[in-house]
Amino acid sequence: MLRHLNIQNLILIDSLDLTFDNGLCVLTGETGAGKSILLDALGCVLGARTNIGIIKDNSLPTSVTAGFEISPEHPVQKVISEHGVTLDGKNLLLKRIINKSGKSRSFINDQPITVAFLRHVGEKLVEIESQSGNIGILNPTTHMDILDKFGNYKETLLIASKKYKDWQKKSAKLQTTLTELDSAKNNEEFLHHVTSELEVLSPQNGEVEKLDAERVRLRHGHKVIEELKKASSEFSGERGIISKLQTTIKSMERIANMTPDTANACLAPLNQSLFEAMEAEDQLSLWLQKIDLNPESLEKVEERLFALRATARKHNVSPDELQKLYYDLSTQLETIKKGKVAINSLKKEEETSRGVYNNAAESLSKKRIIAAKKLDSAIKSELPSLKLGKALFKTVIETVNDGLPHINGIDSIRFKIKTNTSSHFGPLDQISSGGERSRFLLALKVCLADNGDMRSLIFDEIDNGVGGAVADAIGKRLAELSNSQQVIVVTHSPQVAARAKQHFVVTKVDENGSTETTVDLVEDKDRQEEIARMLSGASVTEEARAAAKSLINGALK
Repeated sequence: MLRHLNIQNLILIDSLDLTFDNGLCVLTGETGAGKSILLDALGCVLGARTNIGIIKDNSLPTSVTAGFEISPEHPVQKVISEHGVTLDGKNLLLKRIINKSGKSRSFINDQPITVAFLRHVGEKLVEIESQSGNIGILNPTTHMDILDKFGNYKETLLIASKKYKDWQKKSAKLQTTLTELDSAKNNEEFLHHVTSELEVLSPQNGEVEKLDAERVRLRHGHKVIEELKKASSEFSGERGIISKLQTTIKSMERIANMTPDTANACLAPLNQSLFEAMEAEDQLSLWLQKIDLNPESLEKVEERLFALRATARKHNVSPDELQKLYYDLSTQLETIKKGKVAINSLKKEEETSRGVYNNAAESLSKKRIIAAKKLDSAIKSELPSLKLGKALFKTVIETVNDGLPHINGIDSIRFKIKTNTSSHFGPLDQISSGGERSRFLLALKVCLADNGDMRSLIFDEIDNGVGGAVADAIGKRLAELSNSQQVIVVTHSPQVAARAKQHFVVTKVDENGSTETTVDLVEDKDRQEEIARMLSGASVTEEARAAAKSLINGALK
């Protein structure tokens, strides 16, 4: 619940610090005194849009701080902890500062946060109901959540939500596969053409380097043969290396017996040299035999080189990457082939998953129909005490108008009413009479009081346009409602004010050419005097004071 509200430099407020209690709290004051300023301040610290117009003194920043007391099971606990904000036991402090340029900074427990997160947290802490605007119950987008909380079928909601997510996951996978397949199909003809071309070409890694070397050898074959023959002649013949080595070895062998150590030391390397020389001569002979001087061989090598390099240029890759290109394109073709088979399987999975979701959504719809009847009946029994005995309330459940299922089912829910037997049912937010609208809002909140809502509930002049017995009935219902949650009411009704546990009076003071709004907690005689003012107007009579006392005493019974 809201415990503290501190306002600095906002519109007509220099500095204000308020402490709130549980139960029913009312804010009263003359028209124009500034009661709406307090709601503006609260809206500011809950993340509502602001502008520089709220700043009272441009030399100072505007700040609003709201302190809340929250229980361990309050839904906001999980939201706060998941966002990484440090909790201080059961105390939660929201703060917003606006500078003269209109820029704002937001904090929770002194930790900086975004205004969007501040708004998200604020929605879980406070609910504001008003006769005008499109907020709270008057906003049709809240009706489904209201009915679902009233019906208390969380498990059915969770199942429908889970089945919807499962279906959407399978649907997304199907759509992704279809998109990929369509994209691949657009290139299928091209892929077949290129892979066929590469298959015929059959490129090999490192092939170009080898062909380049072969090309050089073929182009310079005559020169190579000439030099090889020269080299070969140095090995053979009477004056060749081999003949000279043989002669030297024979000479060394003839003196081997005379000087064995020296001769044998020379013979070993000479014999090794002779062996290697003869081996080299054989290699030269083989080389000469292998040299191909056929012009057709050179032509074939050059044609192959040209084909590889031209194909590589066409596909903007290097010749050594052609083999990988062939593999990648072949893989894409295989994907298309497999994709056509996979699509049918994915379609069946998606269809089955949608059927499971539809069953869960239909089960949810049945629960809502039952809950709607109970809610309609509960509100019907509540309306006579609010002097709306001839009015009717109806929860209208229809299939979503876009024809598409949603995570929260296939239903569209809207609260409709009619105020007399001759009229037709119309949307709750479009009732012409503010007083009737306010009573319907109150009836709804009373019927929903046991749904575990832990938010502070604020009514902004919900009793406007009503008086007498109707106002008294509203006051009684507000007091009953405050037994289950904190209720703060901005009111002009003395019958409502008389039932308050806590009563604040808002006053606008003009002094020394300056206007300021003040707020005072009133009790006992001061409170009786304020209610008397509300009864009689500017001039408070003794009769009004007596009537105020009677209202207060009657409310205590």
